[in-house]
Amino acid sequence: MIIQAKGLSKDYTVHNKESGFKNSLKDLFTRTFTSKTAVSNLDLSIEKGQIVGLIGENGAGKTTTLKMLSGILHPTAGNISVCGYVPVERKKEFLKKIAFIMGNRNQLVWDLPALDSFRYQRKIYEVEEAAFKKRLGTLVDLFKVEDLLNIPIRKLSLGQRMKMELINSFIYNPEIIFLDEPTIGLDMDSQRAIRKFIKEYNNTTKATVIITSHYMADIEETSERVVILNSGQKVFDDTITELYKQYKDDAIINVHYTGKINIESIKNIGEIVDLANDRMKISVNQSRKKELMALLMKECESIEDFTVSDIPFDMIIQKVSGKESTV
Repeated sequence: MIIQAKGLSKDYTVHNKESGFKNSLKDLFTRTFTSKTAVSNLDLSIEKGQIVGLIGENGAGKTTTLKMLSGILHPTAGNISVCGYVPVERKKEFLKKIAFIMGNRNQLVWDLPALDSFRYQRKIYEVEEAAFKKRLGTLVDLFKVEDLLNIPIRKLSLGQRMKMELINSFIYNPEIIFLDEPTIGLDMDSQRAIRKFIKEYNNTTKATVIITSHYMADIEETSERVVILNSGQKVFDDTITELYKQYKDDAIINVHYTGKINIESIKNIGEIVDLANDRMKISVNQSRKKELMALLMKECESIEDFTVSDIPFDMIIQKVSGKESTV
């Protein structure tokens, strides 16, 4: 295993501070703190060459896990081995093997052209000039950014900057890549380009990739395995195929209707996942689909539109994470 974590936990101490002038004065002399668990007793084993999607709701512990695996954060408890190294020791040999890319944080020098940062990166990681030129040429061609190399980073769009961030992090050919929301805020074309790059890099180098994202297409199109976290604990760890198998008997019914409808009668058969004006989305077991359709025909004055589809990937994640419908 190239990554091995056992009993991994991370607790934070959070300072409690109430609003108001009096509370601010009080806080100068008496402070209260609360302990918060971000990750709890996580076991994780990843083989060389795997692409693993690490997913969950906000606050599930995804970024904290990546930071511990990369050595940015020291775990409260547990043991980690990455490429045979203890990440938190941050040894030079270890750092040369990993890349950590955060979609919401810029690592390039804001006022310098990207090419200057790439050359600086080459020196830091001691990449030979010939290998640097070849690798840079390949990455520039893939992302089609040749005409942007000499433009200061601050003048590039978000998507263009993200491509430069990826190029900068792959100049030294890392063996393990931690990607935290790499496509956040990007347009569809940029998202597709980055997903394509991740797959091609993995196929070519057999690098190991762990990716977090709230765009489910990022996970579906790149990852063969998913690990789902909920409140810092692992609730699923298997292939995407196996995840779909667990919900193969579920369907989604979208109905556009007129008139009033008895919501409670619908809830007795399926789960209402969205309700707005005269439109409703219902999750239902395939075995009760006909029963639900008959009820809708009976309850509604008329049905304007009616569609049935398989349960989408993002809804499966919500169900596995234990997120209940608020409708």
